[in-house]
Amino acid sequence: MVRLAKDDKLLVPGQATQYVYVILSGRLRVQLADTDAPALAMYGEGDSIGEISILSDRHNASFVIAATDCELLAIELSSVWTLLEESHQAALNLLRILSQRLEINDQITSESLEQHNGYQGFDMVDSVTGLYNQHWIHKELGRYLKRCLVDNRFSCMVMLEIDGHREYVEKYGVLGGDQALRTFAHTIISCQRPEDQAGHYAGSKFIVFLPYTTAIESACIAAERLRLAISAAPIVLP
Repeated sequence: MVRLAKDDKLLVPGQATQYVYVILSGRLRVQLADTDAPALAMYGEGDSIGEISILSDRHNASFVIAATDCELLAIELSSVWTLLEESHQAALNLLRILSQRLEINDQITSESLEQHNGYQGFDMVDSVTGLYNQHWIHKELGRYLKRCLVDNRFSCMVMLEIDGHREYVEKYGVLGGDQALRTFAHTIISCQRPEDQAGHYAGSKFIVFLPYTTAIESACIAAERLRLAISAAPIVLP
């Protein structure tokens, strides 16, 4: 078991690892620098880090930092190989995860070149909610949809909006409104599956992308579960 406090570093560029880490609680962010650089990706409960090391002894290319207090399960690579040899489904799941990690590695390479040439990449994470922002939604959602088309599998997207948010801001101020957005976002994170992707689109509007959710009934069940959880979530004012 590995415990990290907020802003602790799990991995740094050039570091080799002999473990795959499974997030039991909290969130990790991936970024190019260890200061206030924009996050390239965020990972939460049920996600894993370090799978690339299963196939290669290549050193880590980015910082992996605790976005919140975290508890991680560290699994030795030898144990992972034993599991892959014994389970076809585990091997398929690993291939899916690796494809996502390779996309992030491509993004790291692209943004490194931009920085080398004097350009600044767009921040992909909303500073208030910690979810992906509108830029990420516009840029990355198309990739997810194309992948679903290639795989010939349907997906669904849930769009949500906070009722009465403007009135809430008028009553409790901007800080109260931001706290409501954070509560909304954290509730979404607590309800979503590891493969789901959530984003803060604008104002009080959010989206949740449900990859490979083939039945509209399943999406409606997920949406209703979200609605009930959000309705029951208390907003603790600052």
